[in-house]
Amino acid sequence: MQQPRSTQQRNVNAKQRLMVSLVATACLGAACANHPTSPAPTPPRAELTSFPNLDDYVLVNSHDYDVREHTGTTEEFSTADGIRCSINGYTAMSCSTPFALPGTTSGSTDTSCTSVGPNNVPLKDGDPHPYRFRQSNTSCTSGQSEKRLPNGSKLNYDAQGITYFTCAADVNLVACIDNQKHGFVLQPSRSWTF
Repeated sequence: MQQPRSTQQRNVNAKQRLMVSLVATACLGAACANHPTSPAPTPPRAELTSFPNLDDYVLVNSHDYDVREHTGTTEEFSTADGIRCSINGYTAMSCSTPFALPGTTSGSTDTSCTSVGPNNVPLKDGDPHPYRFRQSNTSCTSGQSEKRLPNGSKLNYDAQGITYFTCAADVNLVACIDNQKHGFVLQPSRSWTF
């Protein structure tokens, strides 16, 4: 039995609308998958032996990490692994870690602070090794934890159109560099300054 022409036409139109809808949904899904708005979860990475390529990290809005202090605006962040960092135009970059760093005996505790930061505040131009590891007998935690910087992302400290500092976070990793190409890499397995 043959269906009337108008019924056949309605069935064809319904099938065409369904196909167009499916194709549009697939294309939209592919477009969203190719342009993530936040970093994808990253698997544990092998120990780094050189500074990571910062182009591999998603830039976040630095103003989301702004904290007002007496020395101006500071950007503060923490990582899923417990590293806490601060970037400031006057005091440069510094981080505290829950693990031991070269020349220290343990990670940060309630009574000690294991950290990396500048040798001098402010940084001295021409210093070949402006950052160093240290351990103090005072706690480095101060109140509320900083906003989390997601794994696979980076944060720039900009002033007057110039990027002075960049820090990137990943699984068991924070890597920071200044505009003079000095900085540090923090990993539980191997950390260094340059």
